[in-house]
Amino acid sequence: MNILIFIRSFVAAVLFVLITIFWAGFGILLNIIFNSRKIDNWIITTWGKQSCFIFGVHIRMHGLEKMQTGQGAIVLFNHSSFIDVIAMAGYLSGVRFGAKIELFNIPIFAQAMKRFGTLPISRSNREEVFKIYNEAKPRFARGEKFALSPEGGRF
Repeated sequence: MNILIFIRSFVAAVLFVLITIFWAGFGILLNIIFNSRKIDNWIITTWGKQSCFIFGVHIRMHGLEKMQTGQGAIVLFNHSSFIDVIAMAGYLSGVRFGAKIELFNIPIFAQAMKRFGTLPISRSNREEVFKIYNEAKPRFARGEKFALSPEGGRF
């Protein structure tokens, strides 16, 4: 039984990497051609839903009616696993994330995150984090939604 779990986990991890590369690359291309948040949102949610499927994660959403269309919002989450981001990406359309700055060193993934509006968060530099948040204020005022993980006292 343990070998089956290992094989399933290995296959899921490989598939996850492959679909992430595909959707990041395809997303960059579509963003360059169309520069459309609607298309960006579709890419992000498709990637998230496919990733949840690959890992066998089933999502139930509650309280979505509280997120009003056209208004900015901040979603705070405890980030207990990497599945948190994948699930929110798949099922909270239009939400942009704050991501640790180290992720911006991954070649294709970094370009996709930049083009899709991910906020680069330098967890070791509080002043830089607040600078990024201030730069995001106009986006928030235009109705963008952000998912952030305070991770032990950011606020």
